[in-house]
Amino acid sequence: MAVIPGTDTPLLRTSFLLSSIHNFCRINRSNRQSGFTLTEIVIVIVILGILSIIAVARYPSGLSEEAAVLEFKRAVRYAQHKAITHRFYPGVNNPWGISVNDAADQYTVRRADSSEFAEPEFVNRSLPSNTVITTGGTSEIYFNGLGEPTDNTGTLLGDTFISIGTVSSITVYAETGYVE
Repeated sequence: MAVIPGTDTPLLRTSFLLSSIHNFCRINRSNRQSGFTLTEIVIVIVILGILSIIAVARYPSGLSEEAAVLEFKRAVRYAQHKAITHRFYPGVNNPWGISVNDAADQYTVRRADSSEFAEPEFVNRSLPSNTVITTGGTSEIYFNGLGEPTDNTGTLLGDTFISIGTVSSITVYAETGYVE
């Protein structure tokens, strides 16, 4: 084994070797330009593309329909709340309710005679695109002071079914007014 002059101890040999490697790397680095190569950029773009395809495939497809169902349930419950808190008893006209415009896929929370409307967020409210409201024979559901579903004259309705979209439905039960 050859001995480098002035490096007769193992510690000095190691130190000399490390400094030589460092100087070599510094010299090579100064000749190269900094940045990414085209290959590195292409690989990163391909990986991001694969990850985005996986993310889109796992995204739930019926989310807008589920959101529409929850939003409409909230509006029905709000109409029911308005009727209960304003004490409209069975047989009394002008109850609070929800009116559905099937042609425009809109709904409005209002009184039966349209003399008073709810807050702006519940007036002519449209559902997300491609969401259709289909009511079971009546386009208006009102509530008496007990929260029971009625028509606009205060006559009690049976269980009322409302379809939203392709597979979701809302039921308003006659006896309790429970919205499911």
